[in-house]
Amino acid sequence: MLPAVPSAALAAAPPAVILNATGFAVSTPGAARETSAFDAADCPVLQVVFSGGDRESWQNGTHGLSARDIAMSVALPEVDGRVLTRAVSFKGRARRDPATETDIVHYEPVADRIDFVARLAAAWAKLRGKPPAERRIAIVLANYPNRDGRLGNGVGLDTPAGTMNVLRALADAGYRVEDIPADGDALIHRLAAGPTNDWRVLDTREWQEELSLIDYSAFVASLPEAVQRTVADRWGPAEQDPFYRPGELDCGRFAISAFRLGNNRPMTRPPKSAPRAINHCW
Repeated sequence: MLPAVPSAALAAAPPAVILNATGFAVSTPGAARETSAFDAADCPVLQVVFSGGDRESWQNGTHGLSARDIAMSVALPEVDGRVLTRAVSFKGRARRDPATETDIVHYEPVADRIDFVARLAAAWAKLRGKPPAERRIAIVLANYPNRDGRLGNGVGLDTPAGTMNVLRALADAGYRVEDIPADGDALIHRLAAGPTNDWRVLDTREWQEELSLIDYSAFVASLPEAVQRTVADRWGPAEQDPFYRPGELDCGRFAISAFRLGNNRPMTRPPKSAPRAINHCW
């Protein structure tokens, strides 16, 4: 493990963002938070994953990173408040050592994934330079299976109450938060009053947020053609989405399971069954 960067050095030349590739965590889950050398920087710490597996197994598999990688480089770093990016390298065979009859392995970087993390770090740095009152944040709550009784579900967690704590903390930190619900119950009631992932009752709900099909199509058209084809083959036309509603004067729009609280928008995840595909209505 690399030695900790002295706090004095970070205080003298404060970074806008830190990329950390060391796994594990300083703090212990369920215990009081431990201080770290990064605290003096007071900036986002992005977690970069150096996978302990090989790229071929990861690319051809359906489970993503291994359980070991998830524990060491995803779950535990979250205890310290690090923000996950993605795996940027995998282990590969460098050479065969005849003396020990052992394969010598080393990390093999993946250029496009490194580029993604670099762009993400630049975006975080740019966001850090924006005053808190001008930042916009989406708070995403789980809603699966697709029933209203599962809004904000989390095993062993009071997610609605935790969301309220986050909203109040954001307000105290200078973020523009307005019309905060009284408590977790009020938050869930407000979410349930609009469209939720229970698509069977969508026609009985009114929504505050929406996305036009034209804007959606423009975004999808900006994606690589291979991605567009895969999405279209898997999900079909966008008009088949349960959240899509046709328009009399335009191409229609999608209902969004969200509402605004100033610059903050609590929302639920789209249902896994919702089709997503490019549409050519212009």
